[in-house]
Amino acid sequence: MVIHNITNPYKVDLSNLVEFTESHLDLHKSVFNKTTHPEFFVFPDMGIEYEDTILEESVVINNKQTKLMKQKFRKSSNSKYNTIKQDMKNSGFDLRGKCLHVVYDENDIPVCVFGGNTNNTILLNETNVENRIVHKFRATKNFSMAKLIQIGGRLNSLDLTVDPISWEDVVEIIRQLVEEREIALPRNPTQKDKEKFGKEIGDRISFIANKRYNSSKKGEISSLIIELTESITGQKTLSTVKKGIHLLDVLRDKSNMYEDNAVSRWIAYGVNFDKVLYGFGVQYGQAVRDWDSKLEGAIDPSLISWNMIIHFGTPDPTSELKFLRDKFQTFISDEDNTMTLLNEVYYHNPVKTNRCNIFGFHNPSKLVEELSGGKMELDGVYPRQVWEEFFKNNP
Repeated sequence: MVIHNITNPYKVDLSNLVEFTESHLDLHKSVFNKTTHPEFFVFPDMGIEYEDTILEESVVINNKQTKLMKQKFRKSSNSKYNTIKQDMKNSGFDLRGKCLHVVYDENDIPVCVFGGNTNNTILLNETNVENRIVHKFRATKNFSMAKLIQIGGRLNSLDLTVDPISWEDVVEIIRQLVEEREIALPRNPTQKDKEKFGKEIGDRISFIANKRYNSSKKGEISSLIIELTESITGQKTLSTVKKGIHLLDVLRDKSNMYEDNAVSRWIAYGVNFDKVLYGFGVQYGQAVRDWDSKLEGAIDPSLISWNMIIHFGTPDPTSELKFLRDKFQTFISDEDNTMTLLNEVYYHNPVKTNRCNIFGFHNPSKLVEELSGGKMELDGVYPRQVWEEFFKNNP
């Protein structure tokens, strides 16, 4: 059997290449164009319009490399740089992929390189190629750098082989957009203003990251919105709780009633009833081990009671009342169903000892304080009945 080596016409050997040819350009445009890959060329209302894919002298781009090649949408260098470099040197330049994205002004002067920076840097540092294949865009009257950095971030998300955009880079872009007031919030906003601001941040993250973090970073997105809102308004309107112990620290700074003593202990868990009995079990088990091992200061577990505070974690600032209501109602429904099972099915006529108690639910919302007429203060803790009454009055 004769083995034939098949030459791939889309892979260009760079070792002796001086410049890309019109044939290279035509081959590239035949497979990577506005029709086959519209997501790389069409950005409605974002201040740029695609004109053509052309050959451009590298000197035109690289004379201003310091200014043009700095990616405002990537905090660090491409982590796959060396892998891409070796693949390009060993296998050739692949004409089937995206090339350099460059926006030009009305005088046909390059304004910014916003895509393909890694490939361009490799061509500059590792080869003698004197021109580039460029996707040419024209700046329109709506052009702004704030819009362009969003597109640059999105291009990183679309091309998964070239180091998809990290969460840290997305956050950096959002911070720039808020700083430049591309995403704006009045200093004294209404609740609707704040919800609109949060929703716009969420929409921009979805666009920039191509929905990459919509599910996996829900909590982080909410935390970012809360942080940015607070930094603009100078007012705390939502509290986030990462860990129960952090909440207890906050509460203890306000009141000594939440301090542990010999026979009364405080714990805090997220709003998930599945964790409640488990949480009490963990605490009881530790108390038994301390007592059995005669640990100094250990107390007989039969004398200890535990009070649990339930927290809402990181509320959704785009719909905080709905978030709190849904979490609360799911919790109490699960609690009622579980206790019915334990009291009527799993056990027969059990007697509650009142040594493991859900003390109340932490209020993370200034809006709840306002709607309750000040009865439920921000960062206060209130029993189930109070929350039920609140949601009854604020459906």
